[in-house]
Amino acid sequence: MLERITYTDKNKILTVYPNGVYLNDAGQLIGASLPPLYLPPPHKFHTKAQQTHPNPFFRPPPPSDDAMDEDQSSEEEEWSYPLKKYIKHAWMPACQTGPRARQNGHWPWYPELRVRPGTRTLHTVDRIAGETIRNATYKWLQGLADAQLTSELMNAGQLSDLALPDTELSILDANDMHYLEHFYLNSATDVSRLLHSYALTTVSKAFQLLMGIPPTHPLGQLLHFRQVYNRIPVEGARFDVLGLPALKESELTMMVFVVPPWEKVENYMKDFALAGLIGDHSLDMNPSNHPPLRATILWAVIWQMCADNNCRYFTVTNYDQWIFGNLSQDLHTAQVTSPMKAPVFKKESTVTADQIPRPNILECLLFWMGAATNHSLFPLPRNSAH
Repeated sequence: MLERITYTDKNKILTVYPNGVYLNDAGQLIGASLPPLYLPPPHKFHTKAQQTHPNPFFRPPPPSDDAMDEDQSSEEEEWSYPLKKYIKHAWMPACQTGPRARQNGHWPWYPELRVRPGTRTLHTVDRIAGETIRNATYKWLQGLADAQLTSELMNAGQLSDLALPDTELSILDANDMHYLEHFYLNSATDVSRLLHSYALTTVSKAFQLLMGIPPTHPLGQLLHFRQVYNRIPVEGARFDVLGLPALKESELTMMVFVVPPWEKVENYMKDFALAGLIGDHSLDMNPSNHPPLRATILWAVIWQMCADNNCRYFTVTNYDQWIFGNLSQDLHTAQVTSPMKAPVFKKESTVTADQIPRPNILECLLFWMGAATNHSLFPLPRNSAH
């Protein structure tokens, strides 16, 4: 959710977002179609060899001249590390839930989601077997030439977007530790901010490196997730939407739908991923005497966003759990995985390789970006026969 902040000025109501004004007095959408997301905390790629003390806030006494020369020599030592190995062993830092997180009751009938009966034509949800996406991910990664993370790239500042720590090479720096210590999750927007600052930025950079796209190439601009909630603004929504831009400004390549972890998401995620038939008109969001299910609301949002933005690949996440899915070209059929666990650990943790789920969610996310840009990697469901 890109939360709105409303101010009144001489009986005029102006609705603004944290990063800009997007609705005028008439309620018309203005501003950029893909507003920039939040700036991540300042991050510099640090290797474990550079770590001087397990507590980043501990400041040892100034070293002697001999020690400084020795440290400088150590820092200048050249090294190289496989990017695929880094992604395989990378993990996501946990964050604290804040005091303003809303954990109350059912989701309401959102009037912005109401459409004419029969508009949203999703009829069937099929299951993607865990083995299927696992094998597809491994096969794709094995077929790619690896990229090397090097001391030269690090010193040139070209690895700063690889913001996640891993079990062997990279660590959280002092800025990261400070950010995670004082940043609280109070809304879906906060979860999106955390995702963008670490996991999504890291995977986007890894994709760019594996594809051999130069940092200054125009295609590189299409690999950065953006806030796209303004494309389906729902007042008071408890979800958020991020998206990868496409070549056409009106389209998206892939979307990430974010629901906060306090929304009883474990059962909700399982309900969303259930295979079966969708009831007629159930996604049209016309109110009844019963509150709508979270899964129904999210399917309505996904269908609408995919239809409006010519997008077929998506993920649903609460940060800890991830579901990967896509829609048929005619939008009648969807297929999704079961919820998959992400490698989330406390920021102070010493994580070992055997604690990382296989495949790593970050590997799956990397693959799903590839499939979204090349549908032959994981084809869409077949169009409906009727």
